[in-house]
Amino acid sequence: MSSVTGLRPRFKTIYVEHGIACHPRTGKILSRFPDAEIIPVSAYTDVFNRPHQNRRLQQNSQALILAEKKGTRLYPSAPVCQDFGHAFQVCSCVLNCIFDCDYCWLKGMFDSAYLVVFVNWEDFFQEAETLLSTSPLYLSLAYQCDLVPLEPWLGCIEAWASFAKDHPDLWIEIRTKAASTAVWDHLEAQENLIPAFTLSPDEVISVYEHGTPSLSQRLSAVGFCMERGYNVRLCLDPLLYVPDWQKAYGSMLDSIVSMIDLSRVRDISLGTFRISLSYLHRMRAQNPSSALLQYPYESVNGYARLPKQMRAAMEDWMVERLAPYIPQEKIFLENNEE
Repeated sequence: MSSVTGLRPRFKTIYVEHGIACHPRTGKILSRFPDAEIIPVSAYTDVFNRPHQNRRLQQNSQALILAEKKGTRLYPSAPVCQDFGHAFQVCSCVLNCIFDCDYCWLKGMFDSAYLVVFVNWEDFFQEAETLLSTSPLYLSLAYQCDLVPLEPWLGCIEAWASFAKDHPDLWIEIRTKAASTAVWDHLEAQENLIPAFTLSPDEVISVYEHGTPSLSQRLSAVGFCMERGYNVRLCLDPLLYVPDWQKAYGSMLDSIVSMIDLSRVRDISLGTFRISLSYLHRMRAQNPSSALLQYPYESVNGYARLPKQMRAAMEDWMVERLAPYIPQEKIFLENNEE
């Protein structure tokens, strides 16, 4: 299944900042959407941050915004993220996602559902080189988006893969829910490029992860990457406290071990749902009928989390069932410091 199917008609409107209107990458992107209405703007924030937006309506008819990223471009990850034993930085060449997951923290961070693409990647590379001059760098490239379904017309993953090939001290993670294998077929597998697949039970996908591929489709993409020699990570995160969660996640694990040789994966990330309290407050206002969002989470250091005993029970249950297939040192849990 290609996650890109039907993507181009979404962009009937494209906003372009004056400052990057003549950038070669802007022209290349615009050429892929010849029927879109082009609207010049002084700054992307004039559209993206304007008041009184309806994010839920915008998600159904996303516009594209082409802009220049100024200021800091690489920054430390949130404290509740797994660090995989590295100094973990994140990069946002793109803001927002074409997928529509109910629990996505971007819905609490941004008032707009429009997709923002920063075209000045050379400035991102320069900042990465500055950080690499002092120490190795571990970078999450798809932190505020899913880049894989955008790759056929964007080429961001290919550009960073080429950069990483020349910088062996740079490790790049590409987290995705997409099942398209086109990008992985096009690129050459390299040690420091990590495809990281978010896996969920079909019960969760059908209710909360709108527009995303099924579990079996994602697992087929995982298998494809492993056969091509990629350094694959599996992300069983976030674990959601849904009705009959043990049955749902047990069925998911059965599918994983039947389709994937877990002894060959790089590692697994595992963590329950957690989110900034300020983001959750905004998401609850957007979707007041969501049982998932309205659940009485605990407040822990500015984050909403499941009660501690519940988190531990879910994580321990998952670790116990993974134990026959993968060493525990390859399972990275969420940061539970309180």
